[in-house]
Amino acid sequence: MGKYNRAPADTFKHIQINAAMLLTAFDTENWTFDRADIIGATTGAVQFNDNTTIKDFGEDINGIKNRTYQLQRVQDRDPSLSATFVAVNMALATKLVAGGVVDGDDATHILPGVLASSSFTDLYMVGDYSDVNTGTGAGGICVIIHNALNTAGFQWSSNKDEKGQFSGEFHGFNDLENDDNPSYEIYIKQGGADLTPSIVLAEHSVEITGTGSHTLALRKRTPADAVVSFTSGSTSVATVASSSGVITGVAAGNTVITASITVSGVTYTDTCTVIVKSSST
Repeated sequence: MGKYNRAPADTFKHIQINAAMLLTAFDTENWTFDRADIIGATTGAVQFNDNTTIKDFGEDINGIKNRTYQLQRVQDRDPSLSATFVAVNMALATKLVAGGVVDGDDATHILPGVLASSSFTDLYMVGDYSDVNTGTGAGGICVIIHNALNTAGFQWSSNKDEKGQFSGEFHGFNDLENDDNPSYEIYIKQGGADLTPSIVLAEHSVEITGTGSHTLALRKRTPADAVVSFTSGSTSVATVASSSGVITGVAAGNTVITASITVSGVTYTDTCTVIVKSSST
C-alpha cells in the first residue's frame, strides 16, 4: 500500500452495506418499521436518484461568465426510486399501475384508472449504515420520497426456470397545497449508541367541559415498545386511565397529567395541563 493510498480511519462507521428495502411507512424517530409495510421482495440494485436541474441565470448576460456560481438556481428536483421485485401481490401491483384501482366487483381485478390523490404515496428507502447493525443502536440511512408514483408503467418479465420479475420506477411529485415541502428527505443515523429514552406528548394543554373525556396521544416514545403509564395530579379534578391515557373530567379546576416510561430502572416523563371547566358556564 502506498503512502497516499489510505481511507479515513472511521470509514466503517459511515458506509452503507447490503441492499435497501422499500416501505410505505417508517418511524424516523425510533428507527423502527413494521414488516407488513415492506412493499415487496427486491432483487439486484435498489436505487435512488435526485435528478436536479440547475438554471444558469448569467449565461446570457454580457460580461458574466457561464457557470458563475452566484447566479445558479435549482430549477427542479425530480427524485426517483427504482427497484425490481421478485414477488407481487395486489397491493404492489396496484402501485405499479399508475392510477391503478381494484375493481369494486372483483378483488382480483386491477384496472388502470385516472390519477387521483390516492395514486400518490410516500415511499421510504431504508438501508443498513455503519459497522453497527444490531439492536436499538444500529445505524441506518433513510430517504423519503414524497407523493411517489410509478411512471414506468406495469412491467412484468418471465423466463423459463426463472422467477418472474416486476419493475418500477417511482418519481416524487410536488404538492400544490404544500408547495414549500421538499420532494424528498434524507435521514442518517450512525450506529454504536442506543437511542436516548424519551417520551413526548402530542399536546401539553387540554380543556375539558364537565365530565367530558379526552385521549392523550403520544408524539414520540423511545424505545418504541416502552410501556407508557398515565397518572393524574388531582383525581378530584380529572382522572386518567393508566394505560390508555383517556382523561375524564370530575370537577372544575386544573390538574397535571403525567405520562411516563421506565427504561433500565430510570423513569422519563412528560406532562399535560388539564383544565376542567364547569358544564354550566
